[in-house]
Amino acid sequence: ELGALNRAGAVTAASAGALTQVGSQASGLDGMVFLVADGCGFCDLLKKEVIPNLPQKDVTVINAKDAPPKLTEGVEGFPHTHCFKNGQKLGEISGYAPLDKFIEKLKSIYGK
Repeated sequence: ELGALNRAGAVTAASAGALTQVGSQASGLDGMVFLVADGCGFCDLLKKEVIPNLPQKDVTVINAKDAPPKLTEGVEGFPHTHCFKNGQKLGEISGYAPLDKFIEKLKSIYGK
C-alpha cells in the first residue's frame, strides 16, 4: 500500500492496485492524484497550503518513488497533479501554484 495524505492532512492508505489502473480509464476514479518528491520545498508548500484548502474532497498524495509508472510517465518535475473524473484523465497541473491560482487551473480543467 502507498502512503497518502487526504484533504484534512491525515495519513490514509491508497491501494497500489487501484492506482496502477490510472491512465487506463479506471472506472469511477474521481479527484486528484498529487505526485510529490522527497526534499521538494514546493511539494511541502502544496501539502500545507493548497491541498487542505481545496474544495474537492477526493485527493490522494503519493511520493513519486512509490507511484505506478503510468503516473510518472512524462513527468519532469514535482509537484505534479493528475485530474480525473469518472475514470477519465481530464488534465494535469505541473508545478506549484498558490491556492487561488491552483483553483483557477482546476476550474479550467474541470470546467467549473
